[in-house]
Amino acid sequence: MDLQERVAVLEERTRPTSKSLLDHLKEWGGVGTLIVALLYTFPLGVWDRFYLTSKARAEAEIGELRLVALEIAKLDGDWARTAGGISTPELQTMATRAVGSQKTTLLTGKLDEIVKYQDQLTTPELVMFAYSVSQINMPELADSLYQKAFEKSEMDETIWLSADILRLRATSLLNKSIQFDIDEVRSLYGESAKLLASSKTDAFVLQLAFTLFDWATIEFTKGDWACGEILSHKALEKLDSLPAFNPVVAQYKRQFVMRIGKMSPHIELPRKDCSANLVSLVK
Repeated sequence: MDLQERVAVLEERTRPTSKSLLDHLKEWGGVGTLIVALLYTFPLGVWDRFYLTSKARAEAEIGELRLVALEIAKLDGDWARTAGGISTPELQTMATRAVGSQKTTLLTGKLDEIVKYQDQLTTPELVMFAYSVSQINMPELADSLYQKAFEKSEMDETIWLSADILRLRATSLLNKSIQFDIDEVRSLYGESAKLLASSKTDAFVLQLAFTLFDWATIEFTKGDWACGEILSHKALEKLDSLPAFNPVVAQYKRQFVMRIGKMSPHIELPRKDCSANLVSLVK
């Protein structure tokens, strides 16, 4: 076979042949299967990698925050048990600073997560974090967390907790600046007292007495002395209305009287009138 004949045979072999419909379906069927597979598996991969992973990460971070809250609660519990045995102000100051340092260490790197997950945290957890960041001199963040905790407590209709959050928020405002707003502090204490006065149960009356005395202490030290006297007398009246056999009542009364006895008017203390409408809330 000469060269020309060989070329002719080769051309015949390599010439494209017409394909049947079945042949086309087979070819495009393979490509279609690949496309469908990609469209099906890609979203699943994205879901698994990004959504499920972010959800698991969020759950892990919230879990870590709850462990931090438990550690802080343990610190506060230990402090409450030992504080009564500290005899000198110097040692008490040192112990308070030590607790503050421990809280700072626990909260380091967690503040952004606390804000991020505040909707997922429980009301007591938010109160715990708010109180702690207030102690480490972050009053703005504390105030924000207290407000979120108060919103949640209102939805839960836990009056005693709502009242205590208002009281704690009032005390945290004192750390905002030297020129704090005494009227705002009084307003929060007044709202707290009003909530507690809505119930005549012993637990609410006892909490009301504590709130009034707490408010009185603020007036004695940063507000109006006469207002502090009115509030402290109201607090003692509330304690006297409770059953005398309750050891907690007797203990609180001794502490109140002792603390009042140690206070004295400051000559340089500005006279800031205690609004009559706030005092009238605790009649």
